Amino acid sequence: MTGRTRIFSIHVRLEACKRILRVDTRRIREQLLERLEEVFDLACKNAKSEGLGLPEREKWSRVASYVAQTINSVASGFDEQQIAKRIDVLERIVDEAKARRKNQEAGTGSSNPARRS
Repeated sequence: MTGRTRIFSIHVRLEACKRILRVDTRRIREQLLERLEEVFDLACKNAKSEGLGLPEREKWSRVASYVAQTINSVASGFDEQQIAKRIDVLERIVDEAKARRKNQEAGTGSSNPARRS
């Protein structure tokens, strides 16, 4: 496999990582948000329940508040963006390596395939 083929192969794999990240992260996030919303609804019902004493309802209010913060955090999508940024950096590093290799080949004038591997 030549150097160019390897670099192309790296780019293809990085693009696949981005696609998986967009699809799988979104699916996982949606499932997690559904479950968290169920927990939030149950906590709110308990917080409003007249059958519970005030201290118990306050505890359930705190649970509902914490779940709401968690939902907000999960919905913000910072993980996907961070990972996508890291993949972009990887692509830039690969492109820089590719440019460096072209400059070296142009400088040496070598067309020896053994030197490219």
